[in-house]
Amino acid sequence: MSPKNIASPFTQNDFNANPDERTWREERQALYSVYLVLTYASEAMAFLQILHEFKITPVIKEIPEQFQTELLKMELRDLVISSNSRDICRELMIGIIQLQSGGGVNAVIDALRKRCSHFCSSEDVTMYKAMEQLKRTQDSADRSEQMRALQESLQLFRRISSHLSVPTLNDICATYRNFKFHTGAVDLALACARAVDPADLALSYYNGVAAALENPQAAELLTLRKNCYQCVFQTIQSLDRAENRPKFPAPERRGGVSGSQLPESDEYRQMVLQRVMSSQDTLFYYCFYEWYLTRGDIHELLNLNPPHLEEFLTREPLNLEKCDLLWSFYARNNAYLNAAKVLSNLAESRDFNLQFAARMEYLSLAVGNARSSMNSPLRREGFALLQDLEEKLEVAQIQLEVQRTLQSHSTDGNHEPLLERVNGNLLTISDLFNDYAVPLRMFGIQLLIIKSSNHHDSKLVESIWNEIFQELQDVHIRALEDANEVPEGSRFMEAVAAKVRELGQLLYPSDLAFPLHFLCPTLEVMAFEHRSVISQGWCVQLLHQVGIPYNVLFEVVYNIIQVRESNWKPADAFIFLIHDMVYLLTQWLDTLAQSGQHGVNDLDTFPVNLVDHAVTGFIMTLTASNVPTLLSELQEIQRRIHAIF
Repeated sequence: MSPKNIASPFTQNDFNANPDERTWREERQALYSVYLVLTYASEAMAFLQILHEFKITPVIKEIPEQFQTELLKMELRDLVISSNSRDICRELMIGIIQLQSGGGVNAVIDALRKRCSHFCSSEDVTMYKAMEQLKRTQDSADRSEQMRALQESLQLFRRISSHLSVPTLNDICATYRNFKFHTGAVDLALACARAVDPADLALSYYNGVAAALENPQAAELLTLRKNCYQCVFQTIQSLDRAENRPKFPAPERRGGVSGSQLPESDEYRQMVLQRVMSSQDTLFYYCFYEWYLTRGDIHELLNLNPPHLEEFLTREPLNLEKCDLLWSFYARNNAYLNAAKVLSNLAESRDFNLQFAARMEYLSLAVGNARSSMNSPLRREGFALLQDLEEKLEVAQIQLEVQRTLQSHSTDGNHEPLLERVNGNLLTISDLFNDYAVPLRMFGIQLLIIKSSNHHDSKLVESIWNEIFQELQDVHIRALEDANEVPEGSRFMEAVAAKVRELGQLLYPSDLAFPLHFLCPTLEVMAFEHRSVISQGWCVQLLHQVGIPYNVLFEVVYNIIQVRESNWKPADAFIFLIHDMVYLLTQWLDTLAQSGQHGVNDLDTFPVNLVDHAVTGFIMTLTASNVPTLLSELQEIQRRIHAIF
C-alpha cells in the first residue's frame, strides 16, 4: 500500500460521517503517522551513516558552539521527532561541505537527496550550494574569482534568507568581512531581518501598537531582527580599524568580469555606509541610530543625511544625546527656528542634570539659531522667539556674574547651598534679585538687574550707588588701619575710578542703572574733596573712558555749573568746576582736530552757539577773580571754536 492510500487530510465531512466511517479514517491516519515515524527513523539512520562516511569528528568542530552543545544532548529519537534537530543536521551538512573540495559538495547533496530526502529540503540544497561558493572563495587566490563566488553565494543566501539561523548568518557575514565583501554582509543581514518578519510585527511592537504588544511573537521577532542588525553594526565597526579596509585596487577585467572597486581611502567605508542608507527598513534605522548614539560620533551620522532620523530623535524617551543630535540635524538642514526651539528647551529642561555652564551654552546657541531664522519665511515667529531668548540670555549673564561672585567667596560655608543652586538651573530675575543680590549686598548685580528688567526707581538706584561708594570708603579705611597707615585719598579715588569703569561698561547707556544726572555731580564732589591727589578733569576723563561722549558730558557738567547747588557756592569750588569744563572742551576740540573733518555731523554733536555762549559767560563771571591762567585757557578755547566753525 502506498502512502497516498494510507491517509488523506481530515475534512468537515470526516466529522459528519457515521461513527464506523469516522473510526476507519482515524485508524488510517494513525497508520500514516506510524509510516512517517518509520520513514524518518530509516532516513535518520541513513543520515548518521552519511556522517560516519564523511568522518563526523572533524565535522562537529566546524559547526557553531551553540549547536555543538545541543548535539551532545541529542538522542536518536530527537533526530526523528524533534523539529529543532533539523537545524543541527543542517549545520552538520554545512560542516561537511566546508571540509569538501571540488565535486565532493555535489556528492554530499546527491547522497542526502537519495538516502534521506526529508533531511534535505530545497532550501537546504540552496544553502549547501551557497556554502560551496564560500568554499570556492576560500580556495581561490584570484580576486576576480573570489568576487564572482562571493556574489553567487550572496544571491543564493538571499533566496533562503528567512531560513538562516542567527549563528549561521553571523558566520557568513564574518566570512564576507574577511574577504572585504562588506556590502555583501550588509545586504544579507538586512535581507534576513526583512524575511523573518514580512508583516513588520516587530516595528509595530517597537512603536507600542497595542495589538502587537499583546502578541508574544512580535517581541521574539524584534529580538531576532535586532540580532540580524548586529551583523550590520559589526561590519561598520570592522571598517573603523584601518587594517580592515581594502588596500588594493580592483583587478583588470578578465573574462568579462570586473573585481570590486576597492579604493585605498575612506571612500570605501563611505560606500558601505551609503549601502546601509539605501535600506527601506524603518526599524533598522531606529536600531542603527540607537547603536550610533552609543558610539558618540554624531557628526558622521549627520553627514550621511539618513532617512527617518528626525522621527527617531523626536520619539520618547528623549535623552540628552538625542536632543543634541536633533538640534544639530535641524541646523544642518537650515531649519534654524526648530533648532532654536530644541536648544531653548534644553537650556531650561529639568529632565537632564545639566550644570549652569551647559545651560548657558545652549541658550547662546539658541539665540544664534534664532537670528539665523530671520531670513526664513518664519521670520515673524523667529523674531518673537529671538526676543524671548535674548531676554533669557541677558538674565543668564547676570546669573553668571552671581556665580562668579559666590565662587570668589567659596571659603564661606554659608554660601554653599546658594552656590549649588546657582550652578544648576536657570534662575528668574526675581530669584537673582531677592535671593542673591539684595541679601548678599551684591550692589553691582542689583544695578544689572535694574537695567535688564527696565525697572524705574531713581531713589533705589541712587541709594545703591551710595552704598557702593561707602563700601569702597570702608574697605579703604580698614586696609589703612590694618597697615597702621595714615589715610591717603589717592588709593580711594583709584578704587572709585576702577569700580565706575567696571560698572559703567556693563550699565551704560542705561540711565536707569547708570544715571549721569546723579553720578556726575557725585563724582565731581568726590573729585573736589580729593583735588589734591587727582589730576584736572578726573571726573570727565573717567566718564569718557566708560564710553560717554563729550557732548553728553558737556550737557551734564554745564547743568551742574548753571544750577550751582550749595556744594558749589564757594569760589574755589566753582573755579574747580570751570577747570573741569576747560579740560572737557579742550579734549573735545583736540578730538575734532585729530579727525580732520568738520561737517554737519560735527555741528550736530558740537553745539557751537551754546558752547560759545557758555564760555563767554564763564569769562565774564571770572573776570573779577584772580585766575588769569584759567581766563587765558577759556579765551583760547573760544578762539579755537571760531577758527574751526
